[in-house]
Amino acid sequence: MGWPGVPWGFGKWSGSRGRVVRDVLRLSLVEPAASRPTHQGLLVIECNIDDAPGEFLGSDLQDDLREQGAVEVFLMSTQMKKGRPGTQLTALTPPDRLDAVTDWLLERTSTIGLRWHEVERKELPRRSYRVETPYGSVAVKEVTSPSGARRIKIEYDSIRRISRQQGMNPQQAQLALLAMVSEGQEN
Repeated sequence: MGWPGVPWGFGKWSGSRGRVVRDVLRLSLVEPAASRPTHQGLLVIECNIDDAPGEFLGSDLQDDLREQGAVEVFLMSTQMKKGRPGTQLTALTPPDRLDAVTDWLLERTSTIGLRWHEVERKELPRRSYRVETPYGSVAVKEVTSPSGARRIKIEYDSIRRISRQQGMNPQQAQLALLAMVSEGQEN
């Protein structure tokens, strides 16, 4: 929590037996915790895969890992032993989901081993909401920086849907929607 100010003032009151008691009142004003970045201890789990078809490494794998508790999943191309192309899979996971995520990886991928280490992550507070536009409802994500500045992003699924419906390319749809959302009302 932040401490934007601490007002105070002097006062007095009549106590028991007619004595005058002098006192000081201090009031602490605080900012809600949601407006500050959060720190979180997580685990980075990594494994290398060199014998899986690309279809096995697509969005289904990433969605399934998120269902197991991973908060982030990403893939990177890498070079394996003997010059073979491969993929390094990385999952960012809360410590209490380590067994669920590692067991899933060992059961559902062709990797024969994995590694993990602790990391810290600083994350901006965020909220998701919907805004009605002439093109329909769009999903919006908003983050607040430590200075209090807000940034909005329209979710890609909304951009894709509206670009297809309106015959626009995604960049045109994004620009049009950002202009509307900045004036729109939150639902």
